[in-house]
Amino acid sequence: MSIWYVKKLDKKINWIRKIFNPVNITQVQNKMIVELPNEKYVVRLAKKMYERQNQNLVLASNLKVENFQNICNILDGRWIFKYMLPNVIDYISEKMNRDSGLQEIAVMTNDNSENNLKMLAELAQKVKLLSIVTEDLDKFKHLEEFLMGNMGIVIRTTNNKKKALNKSNIILNLDFQEGDINKYSIPKQAIFVSTNDKIVIKSRRFEGININFYSIELPEEYNNWFKTNGLLAEFEHEVLLESMLYYKKSYDAIQPELRNVKIKHLIGNNGIIQDAEFLKKFTENLH
Repeated sequence: MSIWYVKKLDKKINWIRKIFNPVNITQVQNKMIVELPNEKYVVRLAKKMYERQNQNLVLASNLKVENFQNICNILDGRWIFKYMLPNVIDYISEKMNRDSGLQEIAVMTNDNSENNLKMLAELAQKVKLLSIVTEDLDKFKHLEEFLMGNMGIVIRTTNNKKKALNKSNIILNLDFQEGDINKYSIPKQAIFVSTNDKIVIKSRRFEGININFYSIELPEEYNNWFKTNGLLAEFEHEVLLESMLYYKKSYDAIQPELRNVKIKHLIGNNGIIQDAEFLKKFTENLH
């Protein structure tokens, strides 16, 4: 498998090239940079990508994802979003003027893969109280026992739909679907973060913050590589970061690369969440 960066050409091409070689493909290390003369070549490229199975695409911001859906794996920044949750907790806490170690958070997940367990363990060490909301309590018994036996950290696992989220001011959704989330009672002023998809919280009493994406500043070492290869301006930086880390499959390999990644904004269904909103929700939670 390889990663292909697809964008439109910055300038018009002459008629000879348009006939014989309209698409420019450059290989840089193990990555392919594809430049298309105009929109109509997107569909042609999509057909060629269908023949090359197991390709990962990074699309420029001005290209339509729909042309490649069900043909290739399109990187969209959501895969890495989950691994950035420790950064997200620090960002929210900073905007609240509150230490991360005082936060009570809940994570909604049914995934007990090794990477997920390691991330949950890191979160448990970072915050005051971690609650795991899951449909299968047995999946996380070993993590409970490990944290208690080796670190003296108590976490809570629950599937009580009325009470599971009551004490959590920050709720992180990893893999619950919208219908399942809305079966739970969500605190009125909670900060809700969903990494897997945009979620609509249907409770009429919910007045909190609903976050579904993020924006970042690329670390300098990555910034320079993308700038040198003409990719920095036309692609979302979150997707570029994901493309650099996509083959680092273990949590231990991924997490050190994220420690210096700065979150610029968290984004909700209506756009960027302003800094004052986080402090406002924290203040309202005190009353």
